[in-house]
Amino acid sequence: MFDFLKKKVKEFTQKVTGAVSSAASQDESPAEPSGEAAEARAPPEHLQKLARVKPVPEAVAPARKKPEAAAPLVEPPAPVSGAEQVRKKPSGEKRERGASQAVAVPEKILAEQTPLSESESRGVLPFPEPAVERAAPAAAKSMDTVQRKAEADRGSVPTRDVGLLTKLRRAVVGEVRLSDKEVDEFIWDFELALLEGDVAHDVAEAICSEMREKLAGRRFHRGENVAGVVERIVRDSVRDVLVSVPGFDFLERARSAKPCIIMFLGPNGAGKTTAIGKVTTLLRENGLSSILAAADTFRAASIEQLEEHARRLGVRVVKHKYGADPAAVAFDAVQAAKAGGIDCVLIDTAGRQETNKNLMEELKKINRVCSPTMRIYVDEALAGNVLVDRVRTFKEGVGVDGLILTKMDVDVKGGGTISVAKATGVPILFFGTGQGYSDLKPFDAEEVLSRLFG
Repeated sequence: MFDFLKKKVKEFTQKVTGAVSSAASQDESPAEPSGEAAEARAPPEHLQKLARVKPVPEAVAPARKKPEAAAPLVEPPAPVSGAEQVRKKPSGEKRERGASQAVAVPEKILAEQTPLSESESRGVLPFPEPAVERAAPAAAKSMDTVQRKAEADRGSVPTRDVGLLTKLRRAVVGEVRLSDKEVDEFIWDFELALLEGDVAHDVAEAICSEMREKLAGRRFHRGENVAGVVERIVRDSVRDVLVSVPGFDFLERARSAKPCIIMFLGPNGAGKTTAIGKVTTLLRENGLSSILAAADTFRAASIEQLEEHARRLGVRVVKHKYGADPAAVAFDAVQAAKAGGIDCVLIDTAGRQETNKNLMEELKKINRVCSPTMRIYVDEALAGNVLVDRVRTFKEGVGVDGLILTKMDVDVKGGGTISVAKATGVPILFFGTGQGYSDLKPFDAEEVLSRLFG
C-alpha cells in the first residue's frame, strides 16, 4: 500500500540527509558568506568610502624658487627679516656704478611677494590638509575595528548562513540553514514525484508550498537527526492535506433520521454493491436495521447479486423487473421501511461514468424522489487523478456527502487517496480493504500516514 509514494519520500529524505552529511564531513575552510549574510557583516558604506581614500602623509615642500634675475653687479645682502632689510642701504660701503640698478630688480620682485612665514622658512607646506585626508586615518581605524569585530563574532557564534551543498568546516559550524535555491531544487524534484504518484496538481502544490516554507527557515544543528526532521516536515504537510476537509460521524447521522436513506453512487465495477453489504454489517453491529433497494435495473445480474448479499446478511430486498424505473424502486423501499419501522434504507444504483448524461439524469430523479439523508460515492482508491474528476462531476450533478474508497489493499501509488478530499471538498468516510463484510475501516489520517511513512 502506497509503495510508490513511500519510496519517493524516502528518496527525498535520503537526498537531504546525504547532502548534509557529505558537506559537514569535509574539513575545508568555509566559503565566504554571500547574500544577506555578507551584507550584514560589511561595514557601513560611508566608512568604506573613507577607507578607500589613502591618507596623505605630511609632506615637506621644497623651498620656493625665487624668480631668476639678471646677475647682479654687486651681491645683494641676504634677506634677514623680509623686504625692509633688503631696502636698507649698506653702511660704510661706497656704491659702485650700476649697483642700484642691479639691486632694483630683486627689490621689485620681493616687494610683490608676501613675506615668508615661520613654517615656510622651514620648508613645510603652509596650506592645511583636506578634510578627507584628515578623516582617512580615522576611517581606516574604524574599518579595522569593524573587521576585527566581525572576525570576533565569527569566531564566537558558531552559526553560518550558508547553502546546504556549500563546503562547511567540520569543527566550527554550529548551524546550517538551507538556501532558497537549494530548497527549491529539492522541492521541485519531490513535486514531480507526487504528480507521478497520482497526486492532484493543486494538492501537490499545496504540500510542496508548505514544505518549502518549513525547510527554507529551518536550521539544522550539528548532530541533529536530519532524516527525522525532514520526514516530520513531509509528514505534517501531508497530514494537513488529509484533514483539510472535516468528516462527520456516519453512525450519528444514520441515527438522526428514521428511516435514514443512504444512496450509493459511482462508476461501474468500483465495488458499490459489495460496499452496501459492508455498510449493512456495520449498521447491524451498532444496533441499526436495514432494508436494501435494488435500484440498479440496468446491469445484468445486478439484482441477483444484491439478493445474495441480503440472504447472507439476513435483510430484506425491495426489487422490480429489469428495465423498471429506478426511482420507483427506491420509493417503494422507503415506504416499506416506514411501514416496517426499519432504521435505514440502502439504495443500490447502476454504475455509470460521469460522462453518461442519461444515467446521470436518472440519479438526479432518484435524488429528487427520495431526498436521501446521505449520498455516498464509492470508487477505487487506485483510480488516481480520474477519481478527483469523477467526484467533482457527481458532486456538481447530484451531490456527494461522503466517500468510500475501495481496493485500498492493492493501491500502490496512493495519490488519489491523499488528494481527493482536499481537491473535491468531500470527506473520506471509509476504506475498503478486502472482500469480507468486516473489511470496512473508518478513515483515519494517522493510519494513512503510518502506511506512507512506515
